Amino acid sequence: MKFGSWTNDGFRLDINFYRNESAVDTSDYVKSNEWALVGHPAKKNTKYYSCCREPYPDLTFTIKLKRIAVFYNYILVLPCVLLSFLTLVIFWLPPESPAKMMLGQFSHLSID
Repeated sequence: MKFGSWTNDGFRLDINFYRNESAVDTSDYVKSNEWALVGHPAKKNTKYYSCCREPYPDLTFTIKLKRIAVFYNYILVLPCVLLSFLTLVIFWLPPESPAKMMLGQFSHLSID
């Protein structure tokens, strides 16, 4: 996220970090099961354009997140593997077995 002024130059409006801390404030951050906060640096940039002698400062905040893939393995991949295994078990049962019909209905209902 980049914060700066489009209308005022650095001589009129000079922006700085709050309490001179060059990082994102994470005091209200709530930990997530899906994402991990890897880093949150901030940087002050001052740009000079060829047309003007005034500086144009901005503050750039970077939030680096890492996705935790284990969450999706338990929620999506594991149930699909187990249901596929149950479908194969249906073919191992003899055709006249009543358990074959019950297992087929169970696997069909759990897929929906």
